[in-house]
Amino acid sequence: MAKEQPDNPIPAEPLTDERPTDALMGKLWDLNRQIKRRSAARASAEAETDAPVADVHHLPVGETADFWDLADGQGRDVPASRDRPVEARLRAAAHELATKGQAAGFDAFALTPSNEFPSQLTRLPIFRPSQRRTQQLIQDLDNAVAFETPWGRGRRLGPPLTVRDEDTLIALMRLRDHALRGPESRLPANVRDIYQSSTGTSEVHRVVCSLGQLLDELGLSDSGTNFKNLLASIKRLAGASIEIEKVNLPENSTAGGTFNLIQLRWVTFEDHGLVDVVFPPMMAHWLRHSYTYIDWKVRLQLPPLAKAIHRFLSGQRTSYSIELGKLAGTIGYDGRREHMRKKFAAACDELVATGWMTRYRIRGTGRGKSPWILEIERG
Repeated sequence: MAKEQPDNPIPAEPLTDERPTDALMGKLWDLNRQIKRRSAARASAEAETDAPVADVHHLPVGETADFWDLADGQGRDVPASRDRPVEARLRAAAHELATKGQAAGFDAFALTPSNEFPSQLTRLPIFRPSQRRTQQLIQDLDNAVAFETPWGRGRRLGPPLTVRDEDTLIALMRLRDHALRGPESRLPANVRDIYQSSTGTSEVHRVVCSLGQLLDELGLSDSGTNFKNLLASIKRLAGASIEIEKVNLPENSTAGGTFNLIQLRWVTFEDHGLVDVVFPPMMAHWLRHSYTYIDWKVRLQLPPLAKAIHRFLSGQRTSYSIELGKLAGTIGYDGRREHMRKKFAAACDELVATGWMTRYRIRGTGRGKSPWILEIERG
């Protein structure tokens, strides 16, 4: 479970010669060191070629959510003067992003996250193990994919999301730095969601980090292609919303609501970038009170279908059985039914190979009264 500590005031000069002990300031210090190494490499290249290497150019800040206006009621752009060295621009941008949102009436706490992932999301086909173009074929006129599982029904609205986008979300969760807690009434409308506490107090979680730090967390190289794809993935997460409803049979009524996965602000340069991500109240509540541990090292070794199965089974008992068709619907399998048994067996083989699953078997014929049943055991 993520532990919290009262937040220390952020110093006016966030980066010193010695690495700060504060978690967030330590990350900014690491980012500065990384940028300085790149600047030194660029200077070396200029010396060898006796010609200047073009400096990066600032790109406009993306859409700014109202959340970042909490501090002073005004929308302030991230400072980024093009006549300053790139490391100075990024350092200033990081410090500005890190200090926004700590409004009067909101208490800030440092977070030390582990492998928490909302249990509810392990049982819903939000992140499907299929390509985005495949998912577009099943979207409705509202650009949504409907789902109905034994654990809930609803729709995912917005861009198609894959298990690779889920990787991005988990990486952001693992890098969460701070929580802000205060009156629900003080939250901007775009941050509020269907979660309502009994005390009238809500909590949001946030992370300020570089795209390079996220690539490191994902085990990916710091290439231009990965930089571009990662930012696109974060934008897709910010563009999605989840609609969930519950049927109350005794009253013959249906209650529901929508929530966002994240709120996002970003600033990018040619080959560097920073993101400021806020997890709204529903996500923050799940991450603190209703979570499942996802083995991150195991997950990074798995192909898409195995990742989806791993995510679901992580929230179940270590000895567990489920009808294969039900599992397929729960994780969002979009393949052909006649290939299902073979593909799920191959995915389970991957899980056994990592040592996370000790054994499995699929019994039944898949026809009539003898459906395929997956039985697993894990340590």
